[in-house]
Amino acid sequence: AGCDGVTRIELSSNVQSIGLLAFVGCESLKEVILPEGIKQIDNTAFCACLRLEKINVPSTVDFISDRLFCNCWNLKKIILSQGLLKIGRASFDGCSKLENVTINDGVKTIGNSAFAECKSLKSIVIPDSVNLIKNSAFENCESLTTVELSKNLKEINGSTFYYCPKLKEITIPDTVLIMSESSFYGCSSLKSLILPDSILQFDKINLYGCTSLESLYVMPKTPPKMYSQYTSGRDFNCGLKNIYVPEESIDIYKEDSSWKTYSEFIKAYDFENDKVVD
Repeated sequence: AGCDGVTRIELSSNVQSIGLLAFVGCESLKEVILPEGIKQIDNTAFCACLRLEKINVPSTVDFISDRLFCNCWNLKKIILSQGLLKIGRASFDGCSKLENVTINDGVKTIGNSAFAECKSLKSIVIPDSVNLIKNSAFENCESLTTVELSKNLKEINGSTFYYCPKLKEITIPDTVLIMSESSFYGCSSLKSLILPDSILQFDKINLYGCTSLESLYVMPKTPPKMYSQYTSGRDFNCGLKNIYVPEESIDIYKEDSSWKTYSEFIKAYDFENDKVVD
């Protein structure tokens, strides 16, 4: 990009777009100031700016393009603008020092691997405007401990929280219909998980490697379809001891083709009063 030794860039108010690969690999760049009025920043424009520590995203930008800030190893904080609608594929992939991300209400889609390998990210709040989080969005976020999900999600896609070993708890909104493969694979600190009444389909490899997980609470009265293309039989490979299901449905679960191999773990639960039924 021809920017050796450049540490700071402030673009003029006349600039409306930044082209593909414009500042890729500017290894000395620490700060970028973008003007209000800029409308488009193309793919990979700031990828591998290894010393970039901070950048503002103007409210006139409605799309964080693919791989825009990938491998910006020193980027620690990002505030995404109010006008933003979509976070693209691998936008912040490999930003290993990123600790704080503010996603404002209005964003609808978080792309594949958007925050993958953000190894310093400790918490994330997904606003209710988000209705789609694509595959591997938070994969290998090794420090992630708390997540607040949008209440308008329909699906938790494959490997969304793959290998987040410090994630201790997460609430699945009662709008989610499908939990695809490996959503929580390797979340070894996760102790319990509640599948809301809305769940229709659940891949059992979601829990693979969740070695601290002892209890799975399954709220639907009709057993969700449970499947996996990678495992067979009863292998969750986790610490699961209890599968709590609605009291009136316990026999249905024990006889269901998807769940009957786990019948010894299936126990009745009163979800209305939040207690185990003896």
